Amino acid sequence: RDLFYNGIKNIFVVAGRNFGKTELAAYCSWRYALENPMTQNYIFEPYSKQAREILWASNRIQTFGPEDYVESVNNTEMRVTFKNGSFIKLEGSDNSAAMAGIKPKGLIIYDEFKDHRIESIRNFEPNRAAFDVPALFIGTPPEFHNHFVDYMELAKSTPEEWAYYHAPTYSNPHISERWLNAKKRELEKLNDVETWRREYMAEFVRGGIRAIFPQINSEAMRVSSFVAPLDIKKWILHVSFDPASTSVFGVIFALFNPYSKKIITCAEIYETV
Repeated sequence: RDLFYNGIKNIFVVAGRNFGKTELAAYCSWRYALENPMTQNYIFEPYSKQAREILWASNRIQTFGPEDYVESVNNTEMRVTFKNGSFIKLEGSDNSAAMAGIKPKGLIIYDEFKDHRIESIRNFEPNRAAFDVPALFIGTPPEFHNHFVDYMELAKSTPEEWAYYHAPTYSNPHISERWLNAKKRELEKLNDVETWRREYMAEFVRGGIRAIFPQINSEAMRVSSFVAPLDIKKWILHVSFDPASTSVFGVIFALFNPYSKKIITCAEIYETV
């Protein structure tokens, strides 16, 4: 309704697993292409290979609507061209160079938005201005704060510019409620309620059993006794906490030099009591 009748240009959908994100993308792109002749419509997946596997190899895009409307199908370009001059093309955010300078006149869909490359979004988004085209942002919340959360908060706080929707898996009537309840109990027993809230309730939650300083690759760290740098007065000590309520309480001590941008990890503490 917002896309086809209300003229909303930015629509953000935070959806749980198996809500129907891909089906939504296929429906909106087909309908927009057919109702708006001579338009160029794009569905962006995080990776070109992912677009081919999810939407193209399964023929979901090519055969979503009546074949009477289809003029041609280009397997190499992953492009469906309609008899009214419109087309739908699949792309990946890892192929941003190929999209440089293209100013589409049609619907843009960012599927699985949390995994898109932010530099690709920044490069392509200004291209929408040429024809003031609408965009649909769809995805499940990430484990850690990234551009998905920033756009989500922007959509929620700017109702005059954005339409925002929260769609947990429960909102899909074709998904078994019994199965969902069993999955919830299973994850609770595994002490991983954050995964339930994120993947199925479509909530952005910090923490979880995989969220203790996830940016640090422990295998690559050199373990040694700490020796203070000679220019210690130039360094700032940061003490960071991950006070997980249902798993390990983690603390890390790190020195940061704002002049050289170097970081020295001094010590870590993990408490389970």
